[in-house]
Amino acid sequence: MHTVILEEFGTFLGKKRDRLVVKKDGKTLAEFPVSQVERVIVSSAGASLSSAALYLAVENRVPVSFTYSDGTPFGFLTPTEGHGTVLTRRAQYLEAGTEKALHLAKGFVTGKLLNQQALLSQWARSRTRTDAESSDKLFELADRVKVAQTELGGIEGPIDVRTRDSIMNIEGRAASAYWEGVAAIVPDEFDFSNRNTRSAKDPFNMMLNYGYGILYSEVWSAVNAGGLDPFAGFLHVDRPGRPSLVLDLIEEFRQQAVDRVIVRLTTKQVIRAAETAESGELSKQTRQVLATEVVGRLSEQVQVRDSKIELKNAIVRQAWAVAKFLRGESSRYEPFSLRW
Repeated sequence: MHTVILEEFGTFLGKKRDRLVVKKDGKTLAEFPVSQVERVIVSSAGASLSSAALYLAVENRVPVSFTYSDGTPFGFLTPTEGHGTVLTRRAQYLEAGTEKALHLAKGFVTGKLLNQQALLSQWARSRTRTDAESSDKLFELADRVKVAQTELGGIEGPIDVRTRDSIMNIEGRAASAYWEGVAAIVPDEFDFSNRNTRSAKDPFNMMLNYGYGILYSEVWSAVNAGGLDPFAGFLHVDRPGRPSLVLDLIEEFRQQAVDRVIVRLTTKQVIRAAETAESGELSKQTRQVLATEVVGRLSEQVQVRDSKIELKNAIVRQAWAVAKFLRGESSRYEPFSLRW
């Protein structure tokens, strides 16, 4: 399956029978049968698409997302058809302030912390013989994240300001330990010390933001496919125009889909800091490498409980699990995590 990315000025996406065709300056750059395309990402205001191409994509349930150059999405084009949308969304709204909402909020953060712990432990074990000091530190930080997981279990009641703040405080402490571990192994040339989510100028944070943008599009599509309202979340507070549920669900997948990819690319020196940015933005080459690697990771088979599935399908499975829990078809929500 292919991800079609339009990021260069002058590129054009058109249609030829049942194929999506990418052109520039009148020359065909690539052709893809629409049945083999899983998403289209438009990240340049200088790119253009024909209405016929958009019609073909949406008719075949291929989502089209529009992002800024840093990877941040600002628009999506998806089919209007849902799957059990009415019943699911009614349940989603009715449970917004209940204990079920708290259960989901804790589940999203539990998945995040489990994956943070898994990566820290994996990085620690891989350095046991080559860098014992770093290995010990990473194991210690993984233990701190594990402690935060146990603290989540003590939060009870409906979701409200008190319980939400308690969850966020625990999540924040775990994040501090996690990013300290990442900073300890990322090469010094990247000058990475902590996570910066907005207006990042250092290359490592810029790469994280770009990778999360790709993942964001994938999670949005999964939430939509599950018949859920992307703007009605449980952990993140609802605000006009804020896709709170997408922000909720993405928490479980940032580490395994994006963080581990970028840590590998930098520690293996596939990407060098000096070549990462141009004029305050990620270079074209860096964006291409990141897009290829993150999309490739999303297509990898991962072991989820008793079965092996592609990571992108695990995202869809989690969205369906949220919907089933809200409709009362399951008694609990099991967060996504991978073992180390």
